[in-house]
Amino acid sequence: MTITDDRMKFLYFTQPYYSVQGVFFVHKDNTTFLKPRDLSGKRIGVATDTTHEKYLKSKLSMPGIETEFVVQNAIIVSYQADTDPIEVLAKGGDGQLDAILLGIAPAYKAIANGAALKQLGDPVFNQHAAVAVDRKHRKDPESLIMKINTAIRAMHADGTMSKLSQKQHITDLSKPASKFNWKSLKQFSEN
Repeated sequence: MTITDDRMKFLYFTQPYYSVQGVFFVHKDNTTFLKPRDLSGKRIGVATDTTHEKYLKSKLSMPGIETEFVVQNAIIVSYQADTDPIEVLAKGGDGQLDAILLGIAPAYKAIANGAALKQLGDPVFNQHAAVAVDRKHRKDPESLIMKINTAIRAMHADGTMSKLSQKQHITDLSKPASKFNWKSLKQFSEN
């Protein structure tokens, strides 16, 4: 789950295991849009209730990350899963979509499998994915978080996380996450 300021009100987070970039994609034959800013006011597909949807609403807030909202007044077209807008746009958008916003990994995987998409410009934000623990349902959440952190750090150190990421996502999403300063989240009181 992505670490966001809103989610930190209800959840504790571990050290991130990988980092994902939010990226716009257009149909591979597109010549109209040259950079993400060109998508202001256009129809953009996203999976519902995701960081990508919050980004398009200019409401994404993540601890320690300043986000620039380069697309304004997007017409948000929500789908149940990341794969749904990929399929629609890869077929040409069917008059429903001009672009999609999603994590780089599912789009790269779709492109590797023949989807007619191309990346539009640089990523517009980075997000860190971590294990979440409900603040209400644990007696000693800090102890659990520390145990999970130990496992995640070991997997970063020995290359396991990198191998898993490359196998699952065609790219290594683990490197930026391994450098994240987990203590900067300030989730637990200092004793």
